[in-house]
Amino acid sequence: MCILTQALGYAYQFCLGMEFANRQGEIAHLDLKPENLLIDRNETVKVTDFGLAKMVQIREGAVPLLSSSSWPYAPPERLERFGTLENSFPMISMNQIASEDSRSDIFAFGLVLYEMVMGHLPFSIAPGEKFRQELANYYIQLYRDHTWSSVGLDSPIQPFVMSGCLAVDTRNRFRNFTDLRHALEEAYPHLLADSYSQLEIERDAFNQQSDDSRRTAQGLFCIGEVSKALHYYNMLLVRYPGDPEIALEAVQALYANSQLPAAMYLLEETLKKNPYHPEVQAAFARLQTLLKE
Repeated sequence: MCILTQALGYAYQFCLGMEFANRQGEIAHLDLKPENLLIDRNETVKVTDFGLAKMVQIREGAVPLLSSSSWPYAPPERLERFGTLENSFPMISMNQIASEDSRSDIFAFGLVLYEMVMGHLPFSIAPGEKFRQELANYYIQLYRDHTWSSVGLDSPIQPFVMSGCLAVDTRNRFRNFTDLRHALEEAYPHLLADSYSQLEIERDAFNQQSDDSRRTAQGLFCIGEVSKALHYYNMLLVRYPGDPEIALEAVQALYANSQLPAAMYLLEETLKKNPYHPEVQAAFARLQTLLKE
């Protein structure tokens, strides 16, 4: 397998992983780098170290400033926040460039993707006390020239993919990892065919395993093995947090096991994700009444 095909397969898996991480709301990882992307023996990508991750929330009409990332993979908005890029981009609102969200992760991953294919970062800057300023100068040149070759971004990766990741102005990047994945599918349909097939196999196996776990939980509950049933429901809720059907079954088991506070907590958390689900609302009201008696 050629390096480009392998790197694109990893990138595709990574996008799916980040989409999964963002399924309950936008998450900014804020420290994407090669050390935090692991490959197992089955060539499956694992995204690790979410210790610096933040939930992205709009407050007073704006995204609040977030603070993290390793400097070689830091996006321009991270440098601007430290004053290194101040007044360097007159065409960009400083409020816009300073916000860090999924687009900051996309920039960092664009650097990782380039490094996977080329074997090095697009800039040759040695770590040291001037590293941050030299990196800022590189981004300034990138922004002003609007060309990839002038700053060493002449890789075999499609230009519109790289520009959608590494645009200095966040408004010109892919908005999220779903958009990036779609761009990869459009640019490399044949190269990613194997990745599609393998991921479909893994997804079907995962779904089958989950179905088996749920049937096991239901069977154990029916024969009175409530504690064992709860073990399987716990595993399912880790896989599918907020799933109302699984949560309602788990609440029933918790109630049968006299764990009313735990049942109430689970219903509260499920309502946060499904505020208008009628069955969850009804179960919450019934349990609330029981707890007051």
